[in-house]
Amino acid sequence: MRAEVVENLGSPTWNWKAEQGVAYVWQTGVRHLYYFGPKLQGQGYSHYRNRAFCIAYDEADRVARYGYIEEADSDALEDAVLKWLRSPST
Repeated sequence: MRAEVVENLGSPTWNWKAEQGVAYVWQTGVRHLYYFGPKLQGQGYSHYRNRAFCIAYDEADRVARYGYIEEADSDALEDAVLKWLRSPST
């Protein structure tokens, strides 16, 4: 039930009433550092992924299905979650 999900996971990051679904969003990342030269000068880059735990509810607010989605960009993640919520359940 929706109330049990919120009780255990807290308020969702995104909530869509029309699509009867929510998403809990977080970001993971890795920073890669490279050292070179006699003075150990560093160079690096970061790699981040946006992730969402998605839950679709039925008309009685029961969990109908759930899943994980991962995207590099947060706007792309929101679009992917909405597409998942709007897709027919399998």
